[in-house]
Amino acid sequence: PDPREKIGVLSELRQTELLATEEAIPLLRKLVEEEPNLIDAKLSLSYRLSATGKIEEALEICTQILQSQPLHSTALNNAILLSTQLGRDQQAIEFAEEMLAMNGEDVRPYRYLAAIYMKQGHSNEVIAIGTKGLSKAPEDPNLNYLVGLSHIYVKQYAQAPQFLEQAIKYG
Repeated sequence: PDPREKIGVLSELRQTELLATEEAIPLLRKLVEEEPNLIDAKLSLSYRLSATGKIEEALEICTQILQSQPLHSTALNNAILLSTQLGRDQQAIEFAEEMLAMNGEDVRPYRYLAAIYMKQGHSNEVIAIGTKGLSKAPEDPNLNYLVGLSHIYVKQYAQAPQFLEQAIKYG
């Protein structure tokens, strides 16, 4: 049976959302143990754990969700962010590429990939992925900034101003 059909379970989940993180975590752990199919409880637990610095455990929960529901966009998004926080750039890239394959119109994976490549010093990759992302969302200030800056890094000075101006305009 679908645990969401249990009004008591949903009420319990709602009550944990109102609690301080330290109080909510043990209750969420218990709820996840009792209702392992309740994805919202797992996501809430992951969020609360990450807020307390337990990034590894939070990522593990997102990964578990993705094993049973590989197209769960919130779990995928959180997995990218948590992997990045842990410095696991390759894992974050793989998650971002999955998100991109799932929905090529979503600008978030383009942003994530551009930011990771920028951090790694791969300016040409930033330009390539950023340009693809800008074809979907030309007003995106983050992509415009990263692409403009990358053009400077690869000494393509003439291309940089148009992107940096857009970053300022839309930022």
